[in-house]
Amino acid sequence: MVAWLIEFFAPWAKLYGDSKVVPTVVAFAHVSALVWGGGRAVAADLLALRAPSLEGYRATGGLRFLVESHRDVLLGLSIAAISGIAQSTADLEHFLSSRLYFAKLAVVFVLLVNGAFIKRYETCLQTGTGTGEGSWRGTRRHAVISMVLWFSAVLLGLSLVNE
Repeated sequence: MVAWLIEFFAPWAKLYGDSKVVPTVVAFAHVSALVWGGGRAVAADLLALRAPSLEGYRATGGLRFLVESHRDVLLGLSIAAISGIAQSTADLEHFLSSRLYFAKLAVVFVLLVNGAFIKRYETCLQTGTGTGEGSWRGTRRHAVISMVLWFSAVLLGLSLVNE
């Protein structure tokens, strides 16, 4: 199966390997997407962590910023996924044998799951369902997890480049 995939992506790998422009454009898309989506996510996380209380979070627009961030975060993750696939299919043999690659994929998966938890708590805070303080604590807990995961994904990506 792996040999078939390597052969299937061989034209792409050749184009990618023979060019300076193509890998630059793909890497730019990948890093830019992380800056766009991850930056927006980290900013939303910091607003939640720096707010003195749920009331303060709402009053300063933190909750509104969180709600409005999802589109940008998902766009960034989508572009990062597409560009990441482009990078990995250019050297499948290396990536499929890399523990760091699979660790990064796992981090991204957990990041998506964590995002679903954040969305759930955000909905509770917006609608007033559940306990406000419980949802507030959950939002802050998952903001910390989010930041750790975003920075872990960056670290693992940079480690992959130097592997």
